[in-house]
Amino acid sequence: MRGVYRYLLLGALLAAAALAFGLSRGSEPLVLTVTDEAGRSILAVPVRQGERVELGFTHSSERVRVVSVFQVEGQRLRVVETRMEGFGPGLPADAGLAGGVLVSSQRPAYEEIVLRVSPFSAHWLAAGGWRLDLSAAVPEGHASFAYSLRLKRSDL
Repeated sequence: MRGVYRYLLLGALLAAAALAFGLSRGSEPLVLTVTDEAGRSILAVPVRQGERVELGFTHSSERVRVVSVFQVEGQRLRVVETRMEGFGPGLPADAGLAGGVLVSSQRPAYEEIVLRVSPFSAHWLAAGGWRLDLSAAVPEGHASFAYSLRLKRSDL
């Protein structure tokens, strides 16, 4: 639990930063939130329309790195590309070789992304200049934990 409280504090600080960010831009701020399966907000990052968000992990069976790049579109995250170092179960099958890695260009958009993260999956999220190690946020004693990513308009 030690790491969870650190992320809760970080989430509160970032929510305040989201308000300041939005007010300084003269527009309603949009926030990427990360919530755990217990309903706790562990991260809130201000983002802008068109901004990119990256989500990466190590594939559980193939042990290859996978990085999905998303773009903020309205209140959805649209996949721009998924880069993989190899194929594996659950990975896009349409990938072609580009720059020495496999790249899928499927472009679905999501209102919410739910992830099952383990301490060993090396899951991370990069958005708004921040990087969160989701695997390190898995509470002690849990084999895995679920996290939800969603875009929201700030209520601050």
